[in-house]
Amino acid sequence: MLQREFALFGGEFLLTLGAKDLRAWFAAFFAVDEDVWGGFLGGWPGLPGNQHHETRIGRLMFGLALLPRLPPSVALKLAAFVADYSLNHGLGLLRSLAPVFGDGEYFEVDEHQRPPVGDLVLKAEIRERVAARH
Repeated sequence: MLQREFALFGGEFLLTLGAKDLRAWFAAFFAVDEDVWGGFLGGWPGLPGNQHHETRIGRLMFGLALLPRLPPSVALKLAAFVADYSLNHGLGLLRSLAPVFGDGEYFEVDEHQRPPVGDLVLKAEIRERVAARH
């Protein structure tokens, strides 16, 4: 769930970028070691490179490796978005990076009461958000 929180944040951030900044983001993203960015895109336990993202320290190191590769204007937008996202969506992103923010209530919920997650749910959520912006 923490790895998913991190990925959702990234997707939300990318939706805020214009074409020029998006190109700069992906240039920086693909400048990180291939095993690291490949593991992020795979995003599933057991897939090659996922060990770089399945722990808090791994996700933090990924972010720290990416940050200096970003143009300053994109890095500034990222920093502002981290603050805005955390204020408006809670501590999910921060929990995904540091244990001091806790694990989140979804770790306390009985497995059978937990809402479904996965590609279908995520795709439906993305469709709703895109439709709401138009």
